[in-house]
Amino acid sequence: MSTIYSPNKYEGRISPIRVIVLHTMETDEDGSVAEAVGNYFAKPTTQASAHLGVDTDSTCRYVDDNDTAWAAPGANADGLQLEMAGRAGQTTGQWDDASSQAILTRGAIEVANWCAAYKIPASYLTDAQLADGKTKGITTHVQVSRVFKRSTHWDPGPNFPVNFFLTLVHANLPATPPTPAKPKYPAKPFVAQLTVDGILGVRTIARWQQILHTPVDGVISRPSLLIRASSAASRSPRTASPVRSPSPPCSGGSTPERSRCPRSTRSCPTPRPSSASLPRLPARSSRPPRTARREAAPSPAPSGWSRCSPVW
Repeated sequence: MSTIYSPNKYEGRISPIRVIVLHTMETDEDGSVAEAVGNYFAKPTTQASAHLGVDTDSTCRYVDDNDTAWAAPGANADGLQLEMAGRAGQTTGQWDDASSQAILTRGAIEVANWCAAYKIPASYLTDAQLADGKTKGITTHVQVSRVFKRSTHWDPGPNFPVNFFLTLVHANLPATPPTPAKPKYPAKPFVAQLTVDGILGVRTIARWQQILHTPVDGVISRPSLLIRASSAASRSPRTASPVRSPSPPCSGGSTPERSRCPRSTRSCPTPRPSSASLPRLPARSSRPPRTARREAAPSPAPSGWSRCSPVW
């Protein structure tokens, strides 16, 4: 078995291994495809990977079993991903030729080893079993797409010989199960609810732990100050907003009535004078020159008015 590791993966797992997912590479069937796909998965820009790939005469490792490959959304966290040379559009006759038979046999050997190592029954899952998150078994990418609705991939195709492949798996089950890969982090089942601090769900926490390469257990052992403050705020009862103290009255009076001072935006308790009490301004033609107006002393305020400082 050759090895071409892909960087497109999650370190460790947030769920124990329970399913084996079958894929086709959407390539021709020859003896160099597994390595070519490995080189493709090795590019960070590919943003995809699998655990193993098989062609007519070779098997290639892309991602370790105890890491999470990016292959089938919905069944990545608890799945082992097998890529087989070939295409989803192959006919029944094309799956029956010599090249396809060699690929199917090589793929069945790897699936049989996985079944024995991780105690996975060599049988296909129903849609309900795949969706329940508990039942172990074998599935395909098209079934994962149908159940979880997070992808439109339909490999390995409607003509894939599922019964013949399962017969090959049973025929290749090892007498002595191989040693399973040791989990990098303890994998625990997660309940889809908010726990720990009442703000972050365990799946979100586990995903952050996975990104930060810390033990993945879905629990925040040391909540940050921000999380603690947010939790305390969410638990404390709401208090009424403080009542503003009234603005100090203007120096011009203490009348309880409130009006708007014409020279500012501040509320003034002095009553607005009536228009009859205001002096009539002279006509424009009789006004003094501008310079004279600048030098003239300010006229006294009309009776009934108070001077309020303008607010800018």
